[in-house]
Amino acid sequence: MLKVRLILLLFSLYPFILLANFYFFEKYKKNIYLLTTVALICVFIAILRKIYLFIKHIYNDSEKIVNGNLTTCVKMSEEGYFNTVAKAYNNMLDKIHTQRLDMEKLSYQDHLTGLGNRRMLDKALEFQIIQSDKAKLPLSLLALDIDDFKKINDTYGHLFGDTVLAEIASIFNVSLRKSDVAARFGGEEFVILLPNTSLNDAKRVAEKIRKEVNLLHFQSDKKLVSISITIGVSSINQIDNSLPIKSRAKILLEKADKALYFGKGSGKNNVSV
Repeated sequence: MLKVRLILLLFSLYPFILLANFYFFEKYKKNIYLLTTVALICVFIAILRKIYLFIKHIYNDSEKIVNGNLTTCVKMSEEGYFNTVAKAYNNMLDKIHTQRLDMEKLSYQDHLTGLGNRRMLDKALEFQIIQSDKAKLPLSLLALDIDDFKKINDTYGHLFGDTVLAEIASIFNVSLRKSDVAARFGGEEFVILLPNTSLNDAKRVAEKIRKEVNLLHFQSDKKLVSISITIGVSSINQIDNSLPIKSRAKILLEKADKALYFGKGSGKNNVSV
């Protein structure tokens, strides 16, 4: 802004300088012309440099944005037109970045229950195995399935079934620690990751959740409906730690799933290892 004012000042004084040259400073006219012209050129170059740096910032940021970096911003230290444009540009990037984070969050979330989805679970499971290896701490997994859920849907309708799923998810939100990870695995099946939790402790957590689900009652047009779940439990200590991370994640899920279906065959509404 200071440079702009300086230009306006020089241009406003230019006629008077010319007039002074004509009447009073004929002897130094060439020098005055030269100095005035040099001053204008210097200011002009300064403005061009300002424009160049601003465009360079924008260009460099555009490359970062193309590569997926939306946290970049143009830094302008002076007030004025360029700073106004920079602020607008940065605000635009902030909004795009926020919208992108929201979209990413939705892509990892089950819309019905608000829990993580299968995509989130796959990433979280591998991450937790890596953390377990680093800290040499136990990691357990629960596979949970609502008993006779197809019959519930067929008898009371899919909206009733959706309500059951959402209520069970709310139990997880209340009962679990912040470090635990709950996800809807698909249909009526859920998976819970329990970091720093031994197999025996995981069984206790599973039993607590099973009992809380038994306390749920849902009102239908016909009667009051109660539900139950069967839970399978597995632990990372049951698996050879020399195997690759992806293999161990798959085996951990499979072990809990086998325990779950063993529990289904043993009368349902139980916890199995």
